[in-house]
Amino acid sequence: MRLYALFENSSGLSLWEIKNFDELSDNLPEFQKACDEIGRFAELVKLKHFYPFNSPAEVLENLEALASGTTVTPALQSLIETAFPLEKAQRKRKKYVLGVQDSKIGLTLSEHFNIGTRSDSSVLQVMRGLRTHSRKLLGDLNKVSMKESYVASAHSYSRSIVSFNPNRSSTMILHSISSYDQLDKDTNTALMRLKEWYGACFPELSDIVTHPLQYARLTLAINDRARFVEEKENEERFSEILAIVGDNDVVEDIYQKAAFSKGVTYNEVDLEACMTFAEVVVDIISFKDIDKEYLCDKMNTVAPSISAVGGELTGARMIAKVGSLGNLSKLPASTAQILGAEGALFKAIKKKRPTPKHGTIYNEPHVVAVSKKDKGRMSRFMANQIVKAARYDFFAKKPNRIYGEGLAELAQDRVDFLNTGKKPRQADVVMKDVIRKLQKYEEEQEIEMVTTEVVSDKEDADLVMEAVPVVEEPKAEPKAEPKAEPKAEDEMEAIAETPKKKKKKKKKDKDAEVEGETPKKKKKKKKKDKEGEVDGETPKKKKKKKKKEKTPKKDRKRKASDL
Repeated sequence: MRLYALFENSSGLSLWEIKNFDELSDNLPEFQKACDEIGRFAELVKLKHFYPFNSPAEVLENLEALASGTTVTPALQSLIETAFPLEKAQRKRKKYVLGVQDSKIGLTLSEHFNIGTRSDSSVLQVMRGLRTHSRKLLGDLNKVSMKESYVASAHSYSRSIVSFNPNRSSTMILHSISSYDQLDKDTNTALMRLKEWYGACFPELSDIVTHPLQYARLTLAINDRARFVEEKENEERFSEILAIVGDNDVVEDIYQKAAFSKGVTYNEVDLEACMTFAEVVVDIISFKDIDKEYLCDKMNTVAPSISAVGGELTGARMIAKVGSLGNLSKLPASTAQILGAEGALFKAIKKKRPTPKHGTIYNEPHVVAVSKKDKGRMSRFMANQIVKAARYDFFAKKPNRIYGEGLAELAQDRVDFLNTGKKPRQADVVMKDVIRKLQKYEEEQEIEMVTTEVVSDKEDADLVMEAVPVVEEPKAEPKAEPKAEPKAEDEMEAIAETPKKKKKKKKKDKDAEVEGETPKKKKKKKKKDKEGEVDGETPKKKKKKKKKEKTPKKDRKRKASDL
């Protein structure tokens, strides 16, 4: 068997002939050693043809095509048609084989050229040797330009992969929810530490204010408790605390508890360290709120139906568990139900115990709203609804919240049924209403698109007209024509001619009526005459035929004898 290896790098495409490939593939460990040494490897390979790339765009096109394995570029086709023995390979597919690195591009080339391809471990070993020693084997290329071309092609290829990634929006959600959960844990830990630290100075404050951000800001506003009590009549301090808490009674309670607190008094150094830590806690909590706002906006853009059904946080956590919105849309409801409880699931299977009924979906608002005994049933129902919403969001051209709101109505009806026994509405009734709303929404979107296109076209035309300088064309002077004065006699004759013509027409119509033929009958006659002409007979010939039919044979003989 004669193997030809197709090798690509950032400088171009090359085709190499591998000598004694059958013997080398039988002794793979020895072949691996030969690939590591440039001297031995150079004896095994022979360059048949090299196709250099002319531009970075051509480099990127060929690298993407070889990576995807679905298309044959003009450069690749030119290389194979020039250097590879196509006619022999098409007749003897097993004797002349093309070695490629990826089986996908091998299948594409095999179907395109009707040749045999190979991409096993021995071929990959050849590719490894070519990639290791390509700089020395291709000696005409400059090493500096080779290095620069490697870096440039790697960067452009990476950018193209990221830009064409269909899950790039889901990736933002994945990172955002991961950072939010981490900040949530850090906030709880830091706030607990701050309460213990500042609680030694003012322990009653944690009983009055429970909100994390309010507590951290109050520690900064109060600072030294003894000084805070002394400056009770300070209006700026009072308004600052009122802005944080929002209730006069709570502010009065803080002042009263601070005056009779059982906490110790910190010195300036200890108090400054505590205030520095409180500032860090405020920053963490503020950034967590900012991250949550961004996450909600992103979820309403990428997965609006999931946000409407299960909430932004629950939907984002489920997307993060499976990796992307597309993966979530492909899951069955039974798998989506236990996302986040994989450890408990495998543990239950191993010990042959009942499997968990819910995972991340346990914190979904509709599941939280039902009693403990109904949480399993509600989790399965909500998993079903969320998967439906994920499929709509992933496959719809322009996803919106309408479908998700319809599913949320069904979920709320199920919650009411489990809690109060109220009979829920049928799904088809709700979905018909949803379909009607979707049709109306699509019509409105089409109208908006048309109006925006018209407005943009008008704006573009106005800009073009403003950009083009207006050139005034010279006005052509009218030619002086000789004016003929109308004569009085000519005018009188023209006026007199029109009624005469009308009179003539009336006379003709009257003559026709007198003869017994109206103008309508005349028209019918003309039509008949035309039909006769079409048949090939004129009206005169028809009359002669009729006369002949009427006259008997005897009369004809008499007429002949008379003649």
